[in-house]
Amino acid sequence: MFCSQCGQANSNDAKFCSNCGNKLENQNTQFSQQVQKESLSPRQQQMELWNPNAAANWSLLFSPAFGAYLHMKNWEALGDNDKAKSSKTWFISSIILSILGLGFFVLVAWYFSIGKKQAKYVKEKFGDRYTRKSWGAPLLIGFSVFIVCIFLTLLIPENNPQQQKANQVNEIDWKNGIITPPSSSLTCGENSGSSPKGLEFYGPISYKLSDNNPVKTQVTWGVKYADSNLQNDSYSGSLRIRLYAVSESYSGSSLNGYVIGEYFPNFNGDGSASTNQLKVNYNVENIVSKDEKNLKIPSGKYCTVITLEEFDEQSCSSTDRFCIQSWMQFKDPATFF
Repeated sequence: MFCSQCGQANSNDAKFCSNCGNKLENQNTQFSQQVQKESLSPRQQQMELWNPNAAANWSLLFSPAFGAYLHMKNWEALGDNDKAKSSKTWFISSIILSILGLGFFVLVAWYFSIGKKQAKYVKEKFGDRYTRKSWGAPLLIGFSVFIVCIFLTLLIPENNPQQQKANQVNEIDWKNGIITPPSSSLTCGENSGSSPKGLEFYGPISYKLSDNNPVKTQVTWGVKYADSNLQNDSYSGSLRIRLYAVSESYSGSSLNGYVIGEYFPNFNGDGSASTNQLKVNYNVENIVSKDEKNLKIPSGKYCTVITLEEFDEQSCSSTDRFCIQSWMQFKDPATFF
């Protein structure tokens, strides 16, 4: 260690110069810091960035949009406009996909495609020698948005389209006449109907109701597809069967009631186009299907109706694109208690 006063060489652990007695403590540290500072350009000395690794970690809580936005601002400060535009695209995409419930997958994709590159770049170029931006404003905004999202989720759960769809058929609204209250004197008659499509029930059709809570059902059914105007390699759309409990006799109009069973075929063999699609001019019978649903049905008697439904995205106007092609009402009503 050299004395800054007289230039005398001293041992590294000396505290005072052996020639002039000048204090030597902290001179090496101050000298090292001065060399480091002089080795950086003025732009590097003034660079202000958010720690890219910390931004990625906070994204685990606030969604990848949080990290993508801060990385975008970092790239702008670093002068890399291309990567800033790429981060902006990730920021916008992350908001949309996070709303759809894909936030975690987007976070992983963002980090390994571009987020990790910034952390590596900053470490190689600056190490720890850059000014850290304050986390106060970003974290305040992040927590505020996080709390608002939780509040909205708890406040308006019924606005979830999937929840609305699940409740649509089994919803009861006697006041507005959507479902008529059950009658103890209800009578049902055997009745049936079908569309000109050529899809109809085939063979013996029956059902069993083994419990009320949960509602357990079993149906025995069959289906045929007959249309002489179609080529032999034609086939139906996806098929499903539903068993309804309705509070008044059904005659083919709008079907309102409780879906107490929903079943899908499992076709195989020559007549099957897929497990749930039937080729034209083929028939299948004696299919046994079971279902169990947790429903709260008011006590009383209900007519039971079974429907054969086909998926048709082009011409079917129902919400799920399944339209009734054939239906049957059973003679004896079912009693729920």
